[in-house]
Amino acid sequence: MAARLYEKAGFRFVSTVNMFYEDTGWADFRLCESDLEKVVDKAEKPDIINR
Repeated sequence: MAARLYEKAGFRFVSTVNMFYEDTGWADFRLCESDLEKVVDKAEKPDIINR
């Protein structure tokens, strides 16, 4: 399931919204967010340097 992949990547669930698109109709969308400071820290400090 896609939600598990997002959670493993560090995202967290925020809310669900119901939106309408003409080609698909009404659908529920799960909104997720990630802490960008953690993402930047990982990019600046690769694991190989921290060993």
